[in-house]
Amino acid sequence: MVNKNVEWNYAIEQEQDNILPTEPECKWKADFDFGLEYNTERFQAGLSVRHLSKRANDAHRINMGQHFYGYLRYNFPRKNNFSLSATAFAQNSKKSTHIESNLVLFYRRTMWVGAGYRCDEKLEPESLVGMIGVNLLGFLKLGYSFDFNIGKIGKYSNNTHEIMLGIKISRRR
Repeated sequence: MVNKNVEWNYAIEQEQDNILPTEPECKWKADFDFGLEYNTERFQAGLSVRHLSKRANDAHRINMGQHFYGYLRYNFPRKNNFSLSATAFAQNSKKSTHIESNLVLFYRRTMWVGAGYRCDEKLEPESLVGMIGVNLLGFLKLGYSFDFNIGKIGKYSNNTHEIMLGIKISRRR
C-alpha cells in the first residue's frame, strides 16, 4: 500500500506556479514490487523493481515512477578469522542511475568494517561510504554507516548517517 499525504500549504509558493493545489491531499492505493535473488556460498545476484502498479502513481500528482535495482556480490574464501566481500550495486529510476561498489572485511563473522564508492551514470563521484557493524546474540545485527558527499550534491546536501538494525528470523528444523 502507498499512502501519499501532502500538505500543499507548506510548499514554497511561486506566483507563476498555479499547478500546486491549495488543499491538503491524502490518498491510498495498492502498490506492488517484485524481485529475484540467486545465492550460492560465494556468489549472490539480485534484481528488483519497485512501483509496478500504475494505480499507485495515480494516487497523487507526484509520480514515483518505477525504480530498478540490481546487485552482484562475491564472498572471497575465508582465511584465518577474516573474510572479504565485494559488492557492485546499480539503481535506475528512468531519470537517473547510481552505481555503488563496496568492500567489507568480516572478522569471525561477528564484526565488520567496510568502505564504498558511489557515482552517477557518467561515473562522476557522488559519495564515499564508511561502515562498521557487529552481530549480537546470533540473530541481531547492529551497523552504522557514514556517507561523505564528494560530488556536486555536496554543495547542497549534508553528509548522511545511517543506523541499521537487522533481526534474523528463522525456523529451527
